[in-house]
Amino acid sequence: MKTNKQHKSPKIASSFIGVVIILACLLAILRLSNQNSSLKKDINVQQQKIEELTQLSESAEKCNLLILLDDTFKKIEAELVGNQKRTLSSKTIEELVELNASFQSDKDDLSSSMWSIEKGHFLKRLASLNLDSVSFHQIISKASFHGANMKGMNLKELDLNGVDLKNANLKEADLSHTNLCGANLSDANLWGAKLQKSKLTNTILHRADLQWADMAEADLSRANLNGANLNDAKMGKANFQSTNLEWAKVKNAYLEGADFTNAKLTGTDFGNSNLTKVKFTNAIMNIVNLSDAILDQTELTDAALSKLTVLEEDWIEKLKEKKVVGHKEIAAEYKIIVEPSGKFNFRLVKK
Repeated sequence: MKTNKQHKSPKIASSFIGVVIILACLLAILRLSNQNSSLKKDINVQQQKIEELTQLSESAEKCNLLILLDDTFKKIEAELVGNQKRTLSSKTIEELVELNASFQSDKDDLSSSMWSIEKGHFLKRLASLNLDSVSFHQIISKASFHGANMKGMNLKELDLNGVDLKNANLKEADLSHTNLCGANLSDANLWGAKLQKSKLTNTILHRADLQWADMAEADLSRANLNGANLNDAKMGKANFQSTNLEWAKVKNAYLEGADFTNAKLTGTDFGNSNLTKVKFTNAIMNIVNLSDAILDQTELTDAALSKLTVLEEDWIEKLKEKKVVGHKEIAAEYKIIVEPSGKFNFRLVKK
């Protein structure tokens, strides 16, 4: 009996030592985990402090730039007192262009947090000077307002011909009756902007956000709206002659009386839009979505129709009921087939 106890004793001792070692390892791991957690918290706190200091530094820098901007324009206003022609010297113009250049961003893809408040204020103050057209255009032709933040600003009736407003924030800005011919508004935010009767001939609006914008009677002839978003926009009687609207979104839009003569409309989505009395004469309409679109008295004379997507199997027959101009030619040359992809109900194709 004693011999058996003597044999068990080392086993029990060995097991006890193993448990102790395991517990010691677990405690060591737990301590290291706590230390790592504490270290991570310290690092996060330090990073937060660095970010706060960076933001404060940037805010201070922006404040200094705005003060400099204000001082500069006050001096110019003083110089213009008694100057009936409201002209600026070449030296002053160059100084203004250099000042604006100090607000430039090196990045092309600007997020909302990177829009330049300074450039927005620069253009606003420049417009308020009421300069003669020559001096004004010498400045805006040389100065870039790429990425300027002009949200909600009143830019009504200004002559901004050829101005660089790429990536600018013009959300809900008033640009009605404004001349923006030849301007670069590529990737600009024009959500809800007022553009009634504005001039946008040859204007670049590539991928611009024009959702809910009011462009009634605006002249967008020969403009580039490739990939633009015009959903829910008001564009009654707008001029889109020879305009590029390829792959543009124009859903739920009001377009009564608009003119798309000779327009490029490949991939354009007019789903659920009001196209009453709209002219599509000679327009290139390839892979255009007309599902649920209102086509009362719409003109489709000589339009190049290819793979239009529609909801009704009797869509061609309904064109006559809606008094669509060119319905006889469409009935003679085209037929409706079931949409192969299943995304839409039916497709218009050549017979």
